[in-house]
Amino acid sequence: MYSLTLLCVAALTAPDIDVSQPPFNIQGDGVTDCTAALQSVADAATFQQTTDANGFVTAQTAPVIYFPSGIYKISGPITFKAVVSIVGSKAIIAQTASSQSFVFPRGTQIDIEGMKFVGGTNAIYISNANINACMFNVSRCHFDRTTAAALLLQSTATDQNSVGVLSATLNIDECRFRDCYQMLDECCDFANFSKCQVQMSLAFATPVPKDSGYLPFIVVRRGCFQIRDCVLTPADFVYSSTSGPIKHYWIYSTGSVLASETRFGGENGGIPVLMFG
Repeated sequence: MYSLTLLCVAALTAPDIDVSQPPFNIQGDGVTDCTAALQSVADAATFQQTTDANGFVTAQTAPVIYFPSGIYKISGPITFKAVVSIVGSKAIIAQTASSQSFVFPRGTQIDIEGMKFVGGTNAIYISNANINACMFNVSRCHFDRTTAAALLLQSTATDQNSVGVLSATLNIDECRFRDCYQMLDECCDFANFSKCQVQMSLAFATPVPKDSGYLPFIVVRRGCFQIRDCVLTPADFVYSSTSGPIKHYWIYSTGSVLASETRFGGENGGIPVLMFG
């Protein structure tokens, strides 16, 4: 009876798609280029949704894509569908090209947990044409040495009232950022950045000063941004061959910012530098 119970629990909790199992059999050996194989996984993760009489979506569901422990080397972007759930167990996505890693065009419901992204430009890129009531959740992920914003969220809307707007809620929880050019660039209605640790050192990258010689690490283009229970520490000053020392400010916002229980390191005696457009 005990064994039968364990089997039932395992069946209920088993991932829908395990990239290391048939038919994909992808091994994260750190040597094999997994780009094409992982794109096949993304293509296979189709989602279902229901709509009401007016055509509005009432429910969406998608298979869970599971990455077991390993180093999955890629040399280009992996493009996923609008609804997807990705779960990793000490899994590393190692981008070897100057490219985005995980791309979600027309994303509406994105959940990413337990992954580590190394290299590339944007580790996660999410966009849509301002579709209402979207939710993006990124938790327990690590971001290392991206040469642009580790997380980039953009609107592809062309309507005059929707350009630059994502009607979405973004939650980033218990994530770590190390030596990324920027952490976040977003335009959501609401973004919650909590229990994260950040160590910034741009010595490996080519710094580009912005806004009177300052470089923003978090860019909030609209809406409300809440940061709490975080530690943000720059490792050193960065120099440009043309402009000399490049100072940073942690948050640049054209919306509103609420910071609580958060420690900002850097110049000005550790006082956070927040600039608003």
